[in-house]
Amino acid sequence: INVPNGSQLNVIEVGALSTVTALEEFNFLGTCALRIIDSKAFQNLKHLKNFVVPSGVQEIRGNAFSGCTGLESIDFSKTTMLTVLGAGAFADSGLREVNIPGSVKKLGDEVFRNCNVLTTVTLSANVEDISPRAFTFCTALTDINVDKDNPHYSSVDGYLLTSNKETLVVFPPGKANDKFTLLPPSITTIGDYSFYYCQNLKNVVIPNKVTTIGERAFGLCNNLKTITFLCDKLIDSQNNIDQGENTMSFDYENGTGLSIENINVFVRNSLVSAYQNDLFFSKFRVVGSSFYEGDNEFIPVSDTAVDLLAVGNKNYTFVVPTKATGVVAVDKNNTETRTYDVALIGDYAFQSTTADVNEVVVRNNVEYIGSKAFMTNIDNNESTVKNVFFIGKSPTKSMLSTTRFELDETGNNYNEFASSTKIYVKKSVCNIYKETWKKTVYDRTQHKYVDSDFNFINQIDYRIPDINIKTKYGTFAREFDIDLSDYLIDGTCEVAAFVAGSPIKVGNGDYGESTHKITMKSIDEKGGVEGNYGYIPAYTGVLLKVLSDEKTAPDFYYTIGELDDQHFDIESNIMTGCTENYMRVEASEAEPVYVMQGGVFRIATSPIEKFTVHRAYMKPGQLPAGAKIMFAFDDDDTVTSISDIDINADRAENADDKYYNLNGQQVGRPQHGVYIHKGKKLMVK
Repeated sequence: INVPNGSQLNVIEVGALSTVTALEEFNFLGTCALRIIDSKAFQNLKHLKNFVVPSGVQEIRGNAFSGCTGLESIDFSKTTMLTVLGAGAFADSGLREVNIPGSVKKLGDEVFRNCNVLTTVTLSANVEDISPRAFTFCTALTDINVDKDNPHYSSVDGYLLTSNKETLVVFPPGKANDKFTLLPPSITTIGDYSFYYCQNLKNVVIPNKVTTIGERAFGLCNNLKTITFLCDKLIDSQNNIDQGENTMSFDYENGTGLSIENINVFVRNSLVSAYQNDLFFSKFRVVGSSFYEGDNEFIPVSDTAVDLLAVGNKNYTFVVPTKATGVVAVDKNNTETRTYDVALIGDYAFQSTTADVNEVVVRNNVEYIGSKAFMTNIDNNESTVKNVFFIGKSPTKSMLSTTRFELDETGNNYNEFASSTKIYVKKSVCNIYKETWKKTVYDRTQHKYVDSDFNFINQIDYRIPDINIKTKYGTFAREFDIDLSDYLIDGTCEVAAFVAGSPIKVGNGDYGESTHKITMKSIDEKGGVEGNYGYIPAYTGVLLKVLSDEKTAPDFYYTIGELDDQHFDIESNIMTGCTENYMRVEASEAEPVYVMQGGVFRIATSPIEKFTVHRAYMKPGQLPAGAKIMFAFDDDDTVTSISDIDINADRAENADDKYYNLNGQQVGRPQHGVYIHKGKKLMVK
């Protein structure tokens, strides 16, 4: 149907076209006098694909386009006079995206009811009144976006909120996630009907500040199975959770198995008794608590995932676990042991962590990091955590609370990292991290986005500077793959990693006199990356040698290895790395170990109580009494200053003050001659 230019058509009457079931197009060929599209005017026209609303239309009344399942788009003129969208105006239609014009100030009940392919709705700065039931049953809806200049409403991550971001008005049902469903941490109130009939919803995490849950907020959420309350205190259920017969926040029909009787509630361990003894919360299927694995506290957020709630671990380098196992309640009378994915690091997770923890390693399993997560002093925004390492290659804005929920716009510092904490990522994605995590805020006076005062992208780097070799040789081990060769792009200092080659053999080596020797092989020849003797797989102890000088350059760095998706089986390694924390190393006369000090391996024949983290020791196996051992390297023909080691000489890790003759024998009172002291030749006259 084509409406001619200049038409005086003023109203399309009630049900006027609903019987024209084959209608595919309704076009306006120019201007017309149309003011009203009345109720059911185009109802159930399943073949109508798009509709352009003339600029003079002021009202689209109830169910005008309801049932138009083929209607993919509705376009409004920039000069439209439309002010009213009636109840059910586009219900049950095929709309995928909608831009509500600025002339519309109110969205009533069920305007877009059951638009099950609608994903995005954009609202202007002028809308003043939105019914939380405007989008009922829109199962695919993921984003309700509000113009930043709107004084009444706001949106973050697609959630519709009040302008102060404290009340959740509408939860977009498409945001429901089987693993975890998050809400903006700024909210204090879950508004009336905000989740109403959200059949997608299986779990939800209630943020720390929430104190009120409104009328029918979770009504008809029949698939909801897990609610996790992160609140620091019990919500006043008698006054702040609606329990009226027709207005109840949660459905409850005793004995029917509906809603509340099927929901597991999880709370902090410190609050579990208070929740279990509360008259309202006792109606839920079970009130379970967070659990501890080791010194770390976890709380379930679904049947498969947990939030790392608090870190009590004291390792120097804390590696966030990929799994957590704990005993959880499954009903009021039974518990079971379950293993979960660790998918989240919670708000303030490190606030009680001791200064023992200097570093944190975050692997690919972590999908979300809460506000102030890595701060140990949340009041002053400070932290004793010096470094955080991200191993993943795909950063997203939704991974951080401050970027996902635009928390910088509150004017408060909710940064996940203290300003003193360095953030290390892989070289190949360093710029991607910086671009993705760069934060902007909307300035309403300038009507544009500006850089946030709480940006931390200058803390992101790929150059890790903690290898400092002063005397040609060192040892090393890390919790993640590392690459020493990347430095050669910026400098000339070349460092190689060695593991082991030959077994212990009888015979003299390349330097001094000895009875036994080991020929060391570079790591690339013993199962490492072919052609790269600077690539060290995670948890692999190595002996390092500076090839280009006596010591590493002042600006020497290594990078996180890019090949950690591959497995490397390092063969015959006699180096053992110390990772995550200082450790006790067993040693005896029969089975000594060798530790590096000042570029020289020294023997230990008694246990070392606190071996240095991120270093390695050598354990070649048993040797005959009195035997000496030396090392020859396959990288060149030079000999090394670590070659001569007497099996009976140095009995402790810190025995630096002893003297040895050139045969490696300890000398109690050196007289005239040349001796070895602290790894160097010394002449006594």
